Amino acid sequence: MEFMTNKLFIVLAAAITSLVLWPPKVMAHCPLCTAAVGSGLVVARSMGIDDSIVGIWIGAFIISTALWLNKFLSKRFRIIPFQKTIIIVAFFLLTVVPFYFSNLITFEYTLFGFDRLLFGTVAGCILTLLSFGLSSKMRNEKNKVIIPFQTIVVTIAILIISNLALTLTIGMA
Repeated sequence: MEFMTNKLFIVLAAAITSLVLWPPKVMAHCPLCTAAVGSGLVVARSMGIDDSIVGIWIGAFIISTALWLNKFLSKRFRIIPFQKTIIIVAFFLLTVVPFYFSNLITFEYTLFGFDRLLFGTVAGCILTLLSFGLSSKMRNEKNKVIIPFQTIVVTIAILIISNLALTLTIGMA
């Protein structure tokens, strides 16, 4: 058993090292961006930040991961009808359903009648999709990006502003 564990570790280490040393061409929804969102979410939860705030980042993580996978699959395989929607819904359910069954979503602590974590997750999904759309619209009007890393900057700015607004709302409640 130890041999299999060591072998698995070596394979995973080699795969991660190859991605770092020989990264694929730049993608808007890259594994690095996805890992950054996931890391931020772990840190926030460990600091005791409200579940609705953490949920916004979970929603962003769901969307960025789903869109990254969609882009990856679209470049390698034939696209199926509603592929992007199917992947987003699948990632949402694969995140939220385990949260529910592990009692992370309990409806004991609610915000606007929804469980705080679920509310934040849905809000984060919606805000992230809207921010990608806004960045795309900004790019199309000028026929180029306005600032470097525009999609990331717009998305993070919208998520931070929504976090601040939600923090003020929670503080007033």
